[in-house]
Amino acid sequence: MANSHSSNGDSKVLHTGSSPDQQDADLEYWRLTTGQHLSRMLEFANYPPNVSEQYTNLYTATLCPLMGPQPHAASTKVRSCLTTDGTPVEYSFSFEGETKAPTVRFCVEPDGTSRDLLSTRRARSMVEMLARGPVRGTVEMSEWVHSLLDYFQLPELPNAERKKLLTKVGHRSQVTFGFDLDRNVDSFNAKIYFNPCFKAAITGETRWQVADGAISRLLDESQDADLQASISKQLSLLRSHLLAYPHEVQDSARYLSVDVAKPQASRIKVYVRCPEQTFDGVWQFLTMKDTILYSEDHKAAIKDLYSLVRGETLDSTTANFMQSSLQNVPSKKINICYFVLKHGSSTPTSKLFIRVQQPFVDSDATVARGLETWFQRWHWLDDDSHSWNYSQLLRTMIPHRELEADTGLHSWIAVSVKKGKLTVETYLTPELYKQQE
Repeated sequence: MANSHSSNGDSKVLHTGSSPDQQDADLEYWRLTTGQHLSRMLEFANYPPNVSEQYTNLYTATLCPLMGPQPHAASTKVRSCLTTDGTPVEYSFSFEGETKAPTVRFCVEPDGTSRDLLSTRRARSMVEMLARGPVRGTVEMSEWVHSLLDYFQLPELPNAERKKLLTKVGHRSQVTFGFDLDRNVDSFNAKIYFNPCFKAAITGETRWQVADGAISRLLDESQDADLQASISKQLSLLRSHLLAYPHEVQDSARYLSVDVAKPQASRIKVYVRCPEQTFDGVWQFLTMKDTILYSEDHKAAIKDLYSLVRGETLDSTTANFMQSSLQNVPSKKINICYFVLKHGSSTPTSKLFIRVQQPFVDSDATVARGLETWFQRWHWLDDDSHSWNYSQLLRTMIPHRELEADTGLHSWIAVSVKKGKLTVETYLTPELYKQQE
């Protein structure tokens, strides 16, 4: 794993204030934990060595200096909502169709000083730095990114009011970044995620109203009539779908995301917590009541995955138990769907994020076995490749506990259809705070 230090002074812009020695210790911590995790993921996914080195350098030299203090169990700071235990890093493997080697992705939430914690200024600095960086791919500070950074900029608040807002919302995650590490570095893609809950808490709107307002702003400002017409039609369909559900569903929008790229090539993604748990109910929400079309084969495969990664068959007894026990399940623990609006499409597309933690799953081992069984059953398994030993990967990548001991390494198993082929993604957290507890 590369261990080079950034020569770009801009990387210090977002670092929290502390002594130089402590900053060096924190930086080394992120490199030796998350940096090594990423390196192992790239090796598992059989990335070419030169490509792996470029991405590892991007992470360790450009992003690690922005991560701030290392986790401490006694820390009273408000944590990230990116993962269950508050770790500000999440990893992902994307398995596409019959492609034997997965794509590696990750999300990070850079740290900030207490004063700029809820400001988009640090996110703007990061986008500008990425657009000038050694691995740029399709990254560009577009008018959409500019506009959303302005839209989600919160008013300056006195310290007491800022603390009160953080307590009300329950986390610090105003802006998060995601990265798709394509094997062709020229296709490297960055995404920016805005959490609508802070603006909603200030204005009194629902989180969906905040997200809807942001998308409408992008369309009002666009000079591309074709893009306006295409996105407007899809937004109208999504708006009608969500407004048919109770207020609680509209207030459960989790993220609004765009690619850090030109609007014509960007996707607008709206993440909403799914109010259903039985597969039939989830399916109606995911497909916008059959507005979004999936083949019967894809539906059967998705239903099988939904069952297997939870270690169950979802018979009527299990389904009824799950539905009746939902009143005891915090809303943040339920499934999520995202809906994608993209130039050139007539209807949105969607993705299902299956929650694979307690109380729906007993252990990460169950999730891993279910995924491996699904790969075999649907003929995605390459018997000649060691890369499909998914359980072993988890044990070597994040070895601090046994997979059978608990849930938490997996956040979600996601599934969607891209260009006519199923894509399955695993979302993983290194549990850096949990290890300290």
